[in-house]
Amino acid sequence: MTVDFLGEFSMTIKSLGLAMLLSCLACQRYVALDLVPPAVGSGVRVSLNADAASTSFERIGSRVRQAEGTLLGATDSTFAIRVTGITRANGVEEGWGGDTVVFRRSQVTGVEQRQVSKSRTLLSLGAFVVGGLVAHAGLRGGDGPVVGQPRPGGGN
Repeated sequence: MTVDFLGEFSMTIKSLGLAMLLSCLACQRYVALDLVPPAVGSGVRVSLNADAASTSFERIGSRVRQAEGTLLGATDSTFAIRVTGITRANGVEEGWGGDTVVFRRSQVTGVEQRQVSKSRTLLSLGAFVVGGLVAHAGLRGGDGPVVGQPRPGGGN
C-alpha cells in the first residue's frame, strides 16, 4: 500500500487555508468614530438614544437600541443602513435580512465602524496552525505500537 503524501499534504494545506480565511472574517471588531463619517459600503453599528427606542421603524419595529449593517449613504441629517442585526432595549439581539432603514442623526448617539482586529486574527491563525500540526501529527503517528499490545509476530 502506498501513501500519497503530497496529495495528503495538499489537502491539509487547502483545508488549513480555508480555515485561515474563515478565521480572518470572524476576527472583526467595531471601532468608535469621532468626527469622520464612515465610507459608504462600510460595516457600521449605530447606537440609538431613548427617543429612537420609542420610535417604530417601518421595517425593524420599535425598542431598537443598536442596529448594525452596511452603510448605504449618509447626509448631514441621516444615515441609511442595510440592517443585518439589531439589539432591542431589553438586550435581545436579532439577526435581520438586510432591510434598508434610515436613522436621523438626532436619534444616533454613536457610530462604530467594523474593522479587522489584527490581534484576534493573529491569535486565531496561530491556533489553527498549531491545531492543524497537532492533528496532522496525530494522523501520521497512528503507525506505532499500541501500548499494552504485543508487537505483531512477536509473542504468545
